[in-house]
Amino acid sequence: MLKAAFRGAIKNLKFEYEVSRNHRVGVARARKYLGNDSLKLHLACGEVYKEGWVNIDLYPGTADICLDLRRPLPFPDNSCDEIYSEHFLEHLGYPDDAMAFLKELYRVIKPGGRVTTSVPDTEWPMKSYAEGESAQYFKIAKEKYHPKDCVTMMEHLNYHFRQNGEHLYAYDEVTLLRILERAGFQSNQPREFDPAMDSASRHPGSLYVVSAKYSAGG
Repeated sequence: MLKAAFRGAIKNLKFEYEVSRNHRVGVARARKYLGNDSLKLHLACGEVYKEGWVNIDLYPGTADICLDLRRPLPFPDNSCDEIYSEHFLEHLGYPDDAMAFLKELYRVIKPGGRVTTSVPDTEWPMKSYAEGESAQYFKIAKEKYHPKDCVTMMEHLNYHFRQNGEHLYAYDEVTLLRILERAGFQSNQPREFDPAMDSASRHPGSLYVVSAKYSAGG
């Protein structure tokens, strides 16, 4: 038990060291964007690259710059026209880390700018559990999303909530709208899947909300 805990602590220490190093480099590289008054940020981009956007992720590769999104964004107040994050918020602790992240988005977005937040829809699997194994959610989860060792309905629910420890919080529409409002956004509107903007691999099963603020002073 102690050996496992020690190995886990060492692994976490290495992870945080690498993240910190990548973040420092990313902050330096972000300076080249500071003169741009029409920034579009694609946060936690993973392998999805959006042309015309500043693609940001924790690791190098597809990303234009690497940043630890648990930390303040290296961009001025009211400097971004648009911000997009897809299936990232659920990887942050709730409420503190999630709230800090959303407040940063509120800070850097221009008045009238658009912030799109996408998260897994947790209402769908919960309702599906009551419907039984024939529910569409379990069919899609088995075919597209979940590993083969998810067999029972509860195993699928646990994977949805936890995803091997990567998911830290689950959202339904009401909860997502509430935390966005608490972060300061005055307009929060759910929307449908947009094939021109959203990843087809994450449809169905996602919530999408478009948020905005009204003035530079909040």
